[in-house]
This record gives sequence, structure tokens and C-alpha cells, in this order.
Amino acid sequence: MMIPLSIFAALQIGDIYTTWKILSQGGRELNPIMAKLFARFGALPTLVVVKAAAVGLLYYFIDEPYMTEIMWALCALYAVVVFHNFRQIKPE
Repeated sequence: MMIPLSIFAALQIGDIYTTWKILSQGGRELNPIMAKLFARFGALPTLVVVKAAAVGLLYYFIDEPYMTEIMWALCALYAVVVFHNFRQIKPE
């Protein structure tokens, strides 16, 4: 059960890194909720808090029925997000 949670956590770190890199290159956040939070609290603090909360919530509910399937689905979703973000980063 901890394997998908570990993968999910790693993908959250990848999302933080790639989003931060895109923003530093002049890109913008496409999620309107996150964009509003970025404007109010700053991008990096918002990313860290939101991603840590997501991992913490999954850890809290890890023993619930169907959580393994939900975690694998979230891993697949975030793998796509991180892959998309990597493709948006401009080479230096």
C-alpha cells in the first residue's frame, strides 16, 4: 500500500519542480484555483502546502476500501501532469 503513496509523493515533488520551472520561465498556472492561491500566497509556498496536504490526506485514508485503486489512478493522472509540464519547460 505504501508503494503507490510513495510514487504519488514523488510525482507531487515533480509537479512542484516543473510548475516552478515553468513559472520562472514566464509561464502561467492553468488551474484557476491554484492561480488565485499563487496570487495571494505566492507560488512556491502554495505548491508546497497543497502538495503536502494531498499526500497527508492520502496517508490518513490509506486503509480505506478502494484507496489502492484511487492512489494508482491519482498516480496516473499526475504522471500525465508532470510529463506535460516537462514538455513545457524551455531548454536553457
